[in-house]
Amino acid sequence: MSNVRYEVEVRRLRLAGAVGDADLLDLEEQVGAFADAAEGDLVIDLTAVTGLADPAARFLLEFKATAATGGCRITLLRRCGTPTDDALNNALDPPAG
Repeated sequence: MSNVRYEVEVRRLRLAGAVGDADLLDLEEQVGAFADAAEGDLVIDLTAVTGLADPAARFLLEFKATAATGGCRITLLRRCGTPTDDALNNALDPPAG
């Protein structure tokens, strides 16, 4: 990841650049830390992410689902039709074959 910024006032975590396999641990740490700081309501802004590796996409979706069971709301903001959007959609419903 080339850039991570947390905006306290709006509880938004902005990620930018490519999020590759090697970034997974850092992504997990950043999201976990800022989710705690957001007190149950966090927007993860992926609109500036240029690429999202499959493990990172799965982590974000699993984190969102797990947070929801604990009463927290995680919103994944992304641009429709981008590689990031495709990665998240594929993680939800992997292509057959």
